[in-house]
Amino acid sequence: MRNLLKFIIKFHVTFIFIVIEVIAFFLTIQNNTYQKASFINSSLEITGNIYKTYSSLTNYFNVKYENDILSRENTQLRRLIRTNYIYNNSYIYHNTDKLYKLKYDYINAKVVNNSVFKQTNYITLDKGSKQGVKTDMGVINYLGVVGIVKDVSNNFSLVIPLINTNAHISAKIKHSNYFGTISWDGTDYRFATLNEIPFHVKINIGDTVVTSGYSAIFPEGIMVGVITYYDFNQGKDFYNIKLKLSTNFIELNHVNIVYNLMQEEQKTLENKND
Repeated sequence: MRNLLKFIIKFHVTFIFIVIEVIAFFLTIQNNTYQKASFINSSLEITGNIYKTYSSLTNYFNVKYENDILSRENTQLRRLIRTNYIYNNSYIYHNTDKLYKLKYDYINAKVVNNSVFKQTNYITLDKGSKQGVKTDMGVINYLGVVGIVKDVSNNFSLVIPLINTNAHISAKIKHSNYFGTISWDGTDYRFATLNEIPFHVKINIGDTVVTSGYSAIFPEGIMVGVITYYDFNQGKDFYNIKLKLSTNFIELNHVNIVYNLMQEEQKTLENKND
């Protein structure tokens, strides 16, 4: 308290000057129309900029919140797609039987790390074994196929995307059902190659390529891309087919991890004959 009094006494002249200046300023504004209008306009400008900045920040966080909500809603809606269910055509029924049995479920996840300019790109998601994620689960988003889960920790998972030279998934040309394998040559993250399509199959620029459903990873019919180029060499049996990937890997944010409820049963059966 003593120090405060000493400070006030030491600078009392300065304080008196500031008080007089403030009083003079307000008297000038109050009694002069031009100065009053200028002050109000300046105040509005400053206040407007403050509100604009506040609104931008609020909208930014609201957009993130709304995107999270939309992502969860998309996951719920994806669960209703008919291809997630298998038709139960058994002649023996029990009270617990259903005409359609759920085969695929989905886990909503967010991308926390991503690379697109390497030959062996990887994606890290914010969901792991505690949330039900396992290796060899498919990963998709609202545009199409993203990749396959490679490794899992308690709360995170590492995904091999389509734009990884080690990635291969089964896909087919939608209108003809001829299937092959998608691979990536390590150059452009926007394009991939569809292999093993026989040259006698009729194809066109713009044909849609989707997942074949011939694996225990992805449901049938998930978008992969669109054919942008094809040719074939004499003496070879297959086309060279280039397609533009439907997923924009440089803007990945929210994804769905595909949970095939019958994957283990299918893999166990198929491994018996390997």
